[in-house]
Amino acid sequence: MEGICPDFDSNFNTSVAMITLVNIFGGIGVLTLLWQLWRKAGMVKYTDFAIFFFACCLFQGLTLLMLRSNTCNELNFFAYIPVVENITSQVETIDVFCKLEKGSLMTIIATVFWFISGLLGLFQGDP
Repeated sequence: MEGICPDFDSNFNTSVAMITLVNIFGGIGVLTLLWQLWRKAGMVKYTDFAIFFFACCLFQGLTLLMLRSNTCNELNFFAYIPVVENITSQVETIDVFCKLEKGSLMTIIATVFWFISGLLGLFQGDP
């Protein structure tokens, strides 16, 4: 059926891929840290997993590409809404735009925390 699924652009698809990579690399980094803490009891090399946190910092920041995708464009957004005769005039008056809201601000905060975690891992040194 036409009009059901929009044709997402590369910014949207890249953003979705970066979300997946953040989850994978963040999970690997945290699990590696916990495993080394449990296994070696104080003999952790913090620099081993700092690269995972820097990768998460990069990928988390790239998720903000969603704000520049075609889903934030009024023409592309309304092309996929099914037309209902009695609400068509109401739909045409709605503005579509993307801006930094709570989710985007949390993404920026998460990016900063991933970066700080990577720096702490690099500069902490080995015990």
